[in-house]
Amino acid sequence: MKELNKINFNFEIARPWFALSFFWFIIIIFLGIVMRFSFAFNVVLPTPIEFTRHAHSHTAFWGWAGPGFFGFILAILIDETKRSRVYENILFWGIQLVSFCALLSFILSGYSKLSIVFSTLMVFFWLGFSFYLLKFGKKIKHSSSLLVYIVRLAVLMLVVSTFPTFFIPISVLTGFGGEVVKSIAIHFFLDSYSEGWLYVMSFVLLLFLKKEEPNLELTKFSKILLLLSFPILILVSLRSSVFLFPKSISVLIFTASLLWGILQIIVVSRLIHKELNYTFLFVSILILFKAILDIIVGLPFFTLFVQSKMFVLLYLHVKLLGIMSVSILIFVVNAYFSNDNRILYSKRIFLSGVAITLMAMLVIAMASILPSFVGSSLGLELSWLWQSGQILAFCAALPVIISVLILFVFLIPQIREF
Repeated sequence: MKELNKINFNFEIARPWFALSFFWFIIIIFLGIVMRFSFAFNVVLPTPIEFTRHAHSHTAFWGWAGPGFFGFILAILIDETKRSRVYENILFWGIQLVSFCALLSFILSGYSKLSIVFSTLMVFFWLGFSFYLLKFGKKIKHSSSLLVYIVRLAVLMLVVSTFPTFFIPISVLTGFGGEVVKSIAIHFFLDSYSEGWLYVMSFVLLLFLKKEEPNLELTKFSKILLLLSFPILILVSLRSSVFLFPKSISVLIFTASLLWGILQIIVVSRLIHKELNYTFLFVSILILFKAILDIIVGLPFFTLFVQSKMFVLLYLHVKLLGIMSVSILIFVVNAYFSNDNRILYSKRIFLSGVAITLMAMLVIAMASILPSFVGSSLGLELSWLWQSGQILAFCAALPVIISVLILFVFLIPQIREF
């Protein structure tokens, strides 16, 4: 990729992070297929479905997305002359070990004391990464680059997401604070991490997918948007627990969701020009769709959506599978591969599978939400639609994992060359 040379992308640093991230991505797709198979054909799994869902989502956060972005940031912002390989190895292998232990604990016991212990351990590695970046980052301290400012915002939200995790194990082990406070802490932890860290980092990769110079200078307008984004993201991270707050705070949270949706539309609209490549257009459309969902949630008539599990799952899949995963995977593939028809076909199969999966999730969400608006009697009539959506999601996930396996097989020998 031409752009990587302009910002001195260090392939050596990124290589292990990307390789292991791909491995974890295959694991979470497999877990997703297992769950879709269970839903579509009414098959009872050996462990409760909730345990598998927690393992699926948390591994996506910690094994696939987080380390993938860590590798990307280290590759562009770490000063090679000051780099500490020992510190990086501790971060890398520590994250891999904790991710593996957390995966097993979630599958075997769900949200238990054991899984929360591993979740808390992971937080220390996030803080360690943030400290390492601040100490050795060659551009993070003094730069007017739009890319670096977005990274700063994302890393700041990563640090903020760690705050409630120190309270969660205390609450679980001692009962301090009660269920309400514990629920708020857990949801803030997950939402600030996924929305403030992972999703914001996706905008960095969007600059690369646009195939223009990513090291753009920060304009006054962009700086205002970034300054507004931080307090808005803090409030948006409380959205899952909105009904646990007094009405005045709930209004602020819904307003923040509305503003966050508008901000995303403004950012994407300013990036869209002529001569777009299909990957950038694909991700941009999904960002616009997610922004519309954020706006809908901020409107009084649709606040019920926040309580719908299927709507939340649709939202998470649009954000994590559609936007974030596509951004990382296509960036890595474009960085390590030249024009190869086998890779090109695999990319197209992957994008097609993701698109169909998200359409299936939309069908499932609508089949679950519509009865709440038009009457409960419609629920039975729409049960076939829900089942059809599950079968479609299962079928769409198969080409996704096949294409990722193909890319993984081609990726390993390629990145060894670096």
